[in-house]
Amino acid sequence: MKMLKNVRSAHADEELISVHKGSVQRWVRNIAQDLAETHNDDWQYLTAHDLRRTWATRTYYALDSHHAVDLIMRWGGWDSRDVFTQNYLGRESDEMAASMMQSLGMLG
Repeated sequence: MKMLKNVRSAHADEELISVHKGSVQRWVRNIAQDLAETHNDDWQYLTAHDLRRTWATRTYYALDSHHAVDLIMRWGGWDSRDVFTQNYLGRESDEMAASMMQSLGMLG
């Protein structure tokens, strides 16, 4: 968002996206209900916070860099490194772990 703001030469107080927080939460809740109806009930517990955490984790492992935490924190708007690493970086998915192992030649 900061990069977009710089490219557009927007002022610090100018909105980049005109969507209320409640709208995003409602969209996620509606999608979660649809997924729960077509897949399984676990989806009914999905929140925007879960999506943010998932984005942070997937981006962290995809960057494959010791600078990843600082970049993701800046991109995602987190200020505290301790809070970010303890609460937002989750375990890599099984698919991601298998892909990483394969790229390192650990899988046949």
